Order: sequence, then structure tokens, then C-alpha cells
Amino acid sequence: MCASLRGVPRYRVRWVAPGALAGHGAAAGALLAAPPGLALGWLAVTTIHATRQTLETWRTVRLPLPAPLPSPSADMTDLLHLTTALAALRAWDSAPAVVFAALLAATLALGAIAGALAALLAALLFNAAAFLGRGFVVELEPVADDD
Repeated sequence: MCASLRGVPRYRVRWVAPGALAGHGAAAGALLAAPPGLALGWLAVTTIHATRQTLETWRTVRLPLPAPLPSPSADMTDLLHLTTALAALRAWDSAPAVVFAALLAATLALGAIAGALAALLAALLFNAAAFLGRGFVVELEPVADDD
């Protein structure tokens, strides 16, 4: 060892509290899940609106026939049994902010859970490695105040 480090106190870390890392892991997981959550919310709102518009145009479909015959019209959503789906799409399309916020919140919650579980796993692996070995040595050195 270097002569300047002889007086440095050394500590052996044998255990880390798993709960101490869970909060940081949850925050990191939620932060990492935010961009996909925003994209998922926007994609869902856009898809709901486009699907509703498509089904609305299918409400009245005219079948072209030769000139002397009248052109009948048909409700394709009724014929395809899509009236309940159209009603649900109308309800969801009437509140796009709620759909967006719900999907974003669900994505953030899943990211936070995944981050907390990853942090717990990292702490458990650290503790297992420290138990199997002699722990991890941390060297501390004093820092001069910049006042």
C-alpha cells in the first residue's frame, strides 16, 4: 500500500439492508418506464380514435348496383356484430385524457415494481457474496472542507 493511505480507516461491509435499496430501485424503475408509458398512452388514444372513426364510417355503406336498380345501404357494424365495440370505443374516445393517464399510471406502477424487485435482488446478491466471502472492504479518507 501507498504510504499516504496507511492512516485511512478501513471498514468491512458484511450486510446491506434490502429495504434501503427498494425505494431507489422503485424510483429508477418508474423513471425508466415513463417514456414507454407515454408512448403507450399516446398510441392507445390514437388507436381508439382511429378505430372509432373507421367503425363510424361503416355505419352506412352503399352497395353500388347498375343504374336501373336502387343502391341499397347497409349498417356494416350491425351486420358484423360490432355495435357493442363501437359503443365502448365511443365511451373511451370521449375521455382520452383518462385513458392516457390510466395507461401511464399502470406503466409507471409496473416499472416501479420491477425496479424495486431488481434492487432487492441486487441487495440479496450483494449480501450472499459478502456472506460467502469476508465482506467488502471500504476505505474512507477525510475530505478537506471547501469553506
